[in-house]
Amino acid sequence: MDGLRSFQQALTDKLIAPQICKENTQLFILEDKAEGKYRLTYAKISQGEAQAIVMFVPVEPINGKACFNVGYAVDPQHRNQGAGASILQESIEEMRTGLGRHGVGSYYLEAVVSPTNVASIKIAEKHLSAAPEKIIDQVSGENALQYLRLVTV
Repeated sequence: MDGLRSFQQALTDKLIAPQICKENTQLFILEDKAEGKYRLTYAKISQGEAQAIVMFVPVEPINGKACFNVGYAVDPQHRNQGAGASILQESIEEMRTGLGRHGVGSYYLEAVVSPTNVASIKIAEKHLSAAPEKIIDQVSGENALQYLRLVTV
């Protein structure tokens, strides 16, 4: 939610100007750097309001393939309507097409989810993996579920 809030504030303050995606014109994309790391943010925006976002940040490769950590958030007013699942699937397809144009053949997506975040678990199980690995989150130090998906272009 912090990412969605800061994205919305930057959008409101006109500090960012997301572009309409090439394949899915209902989706916007913003390429930037956060804390020195490249980041792709896809957003559903209506009347200046970010309804949902998905962020992809490169992390350590897995099995010699690029890997992107995935984070997603939905504005509370748009929850329980399928917005999270929808934007994640659409973002994955948009990213697959974009990376394919740049010669990337396959890569991993990784989501690290709290075992108490039922909504995020449902989305991750549907769009990333039905068999998560139990891990300790490196950021929070708490128990987490790691969802991995190999995406081929």
